[in-house]
This record gives sequence, structure tokens and C-alpha cells, in this order.
Amino acid sequence: MDFKLNQALEVLERTPTTLSHLLSGLSDKWIYQNEGGESWSPFHKIGHFIDSEKTDWILRAKHI
Repeated sequence: MDFKLNQALEVLERTPTTLSHLLSGLSDKWIYQNEGGESWSPFHKIGHFIDSEKTDWILRAKHI
């Protein structure tokens, strides 16, 4: 599949709402639990998404 910005935006713009719906109302056990070892919890994974969004967008914009 060739990359097309408008098609990528269809998915990316829905991501925050989708994650919110998937995780809202869950107990802290679900939010903060990882699968062991070096795996990440949903809380830490979303934190990584946010951090990446803040720091990586310039490189992505230059690529596009």
C-alpha cells in the first residue's frame, strides 16, 4: 500500500477517541498492569504516544 496522507489521517484522527473508548471505565489494574518482563502497560504506551507526538512530529512533517 502506498502512503497517502489523507488515508493516514482517516485513522490517526480517530485514534484518541478510540483509545478513550477502549480504556474508559476500566479499573486501574487493567490500565497499569503490563504483561511482565519489559512489556508496557496501556498507561505507559499511551504516554509514549503522547511523548512521541510532541517530539517526533517535526521529523514526520519534513518526511511528508
